[in-house]
This record gives sequence, structure tokens and C-alpha cells, in this order.
Amino acid sequence: LESLPASATHEVIVHGDANPTNLLAAQRQPWLAIDGKPMVGDPAYDPAPLVLQLGSPLAQRRPGRAVRDHFEMAAELLEQPADRLLAWSVARSVESALWYASMGEVGEGSLELRTAAMLARQLGV
Repeated sequence: LESLPASATHEVIVHGDANPTNLLAAQRQPWLAIDGKPMVGDPAYDPAPLVLQLGSPLAQRRPGRAVRDHFEMAAELLEQPADRLLAWSVARSVESALWYASMGEVGEGSLELRTAAMLARQLGV
């Protein structure tokens, strides 16, 4: 969480809570992002929840391969390195696990740590 933001090539305004429930079909534009938690940061920060929740790659028979494929597709669309998107996903999963633990929700925190470990394997770490 220290080296990843510091190694960003540029910063943008990120949504902060980009997930499928915060994207709506709209008439004036194809999509409307709601309930943002805007921050300035690495453009690779935001896609993790969308990549992991759309198409349910974690629920696949071979989730590691499915997750990697989803991140590769997102990387191409977003013109960001897939490994950077994955690295942010690991960081965000660990952060989420710590939040769950602080709330006494050990089961959810454990699930997040397992997700972080699987994502880290896709990075080769």
C-alpha cells in the first residue's frame, strides 16, 4: 500500500466505490456512476470490484484462470497493465479483510484473505 500508489505514472479522480450496484443505465449517457467516494489516485485502483463481481470469476471451477482472464480483458479496455490491476485488487482485498476483522466479522474477513491470496498467486507473489 506504500509502493503501489507511489509508482503510479499519473493520477486521476477515481470513483472509490466502483462496483456493479453503483453503475446504472442512463439516458443522457450510456452509464451513470452513483454513490462515489471520490479520491485522487492511480487509475488502476477502481476496477477491482467491477472485474471481480461482473461475470462471477471467483465462482468459476478454475477461479484463478477466470480471474486472470477477466483482468486481462479489463487491462486491455482500460489501457492499464493487468498486473497493476491485480496488485490493487490484492491490496483492496487485504484492506477489506482488515475492515471486516475490525467489525468482528471474522468469516467475511477470512473470505477476503482467501481472495487476496488467490489474486496474489495470479501475480506470482
